[in-house]
Amino acid sequence: MKLVRSLESALTETGDDPVCRRTLEYIFDYLHHNCYLLKVVNGKKELMKLQSSSSPPSARKTLRKKVKSAKTIRVLGCVVKQFNTTTSVEWERFVNQVEGINDGIYILNLTDALMLKKDRTVPWEILGSGKLESKYEGEMLPIFGGSTAEGYEDIAIPNYDDVRVVMGYDKIEQGESWDNKDTKVIFRGSSTGCGRKEDTNMRLKVAKMDKEWLDAGITKLTKSLKFDPVHGLGRTEKIPTVSQMSFEEQSKHKFILNIDGNVAAYRLLKWFQTGSLIFKVKGPFKVWYENELIDMKTVIEIKADLSDLEEKYEWCLKNDKKCKKIAENAMKLSKKLLTLDSVNKAFRERLNDVKTK
Repeated sequence: MKLVRSLESALTETGDDPVCRRTLEYIFDYLHHNCYLLKVVNGKKELMKLQSSSSPPSARKTLRKKVKSAKTIRVLGCVVKQFNTTTSVEWERFVNQVEGINDGIYILNLTDALMLKKDRTVPWEILGSGKLESKYEGEMLPIFGGSTAEGYEDIAIPNYDDVRVVMGYDKIEQGESWDNKDTKVIFRGSSTGCGRKEDTNMRLKVAKMDKEWLDAGITKLTKSLKFDPVHGLGRTEKIPTVSQMSFEEQSKHKFILNIDGNVAAYRLLKWFQTGSLIFKVKGPFKVWYENELIDMKTVIEIKADLSDLEEKYEWCLKNDKKCKKIAENAMKLSKKLLTLDSVNKAFRERLNDVKTK
């Protein structure tokens, strides 16, 4: 896959018209963001990576408080980490086998950060606040990614985990039958998310909850610096970690807690096939099948602060048949959506639905 390392090189690929220049200046000069550019000409597709190597200038004052290499570190939404030049073989293979994509230029934001707000205000809190420079107003190339949120231009498409399943990289095992599952609520996951402490990161909060009916734990503490919207730049609070739990092991529990991280939790469709009921914690992020995530039909929604988790759990204990039906609905949905034909169709339709250059 081609690495495009500068604005000038990118404009050579796209053509130097106002929309392309505005978008690529935003990516290279403002965000300094690694993402992908898909160019389709006469039906022939080429996926290339837009590769930056320095931090956004507007973040450097904040970065200098914690890191020596403030100019050469990578900022990815709320996360601060090292740059890498790896490319996604899975995505390249997937894109190349999708047929019927209209000619055009598309930005594929295949990372854990949204890129562009509709009102053209600053998209990441580490960059400050307020309006962007006037040169970034106006139309930009369409941006697609695994998540979107209210107020963002990013368009949700099937995500990395969906692609890995339908392309055969990951297999889904058979889950335990409902009647053989125990009645605990299970959560396993890393400490991903912009929050560094339990009041801003619900993964940390649930891991500290001491309930007989709850088995929740953090499997890995993220090492990267984060810009917490409340606590500022720093590292995740240290708490004890637990062992990972396989798909098969998690499927032995009737209830699985789903909590977003830096963006939406991408394995949701896969977890539907455990046959367990998903307690989905409300959050700002939306996925490509968001309109199918219906409270009391395919998931049970939990308040963003987890304040009604125990109440919803107790309701399920009293309404086992209803919860079993919700889990069955979710499994049917997953088996319908998580196929190569379905994921290809969703990807193609979302790209073709927008006007592009």
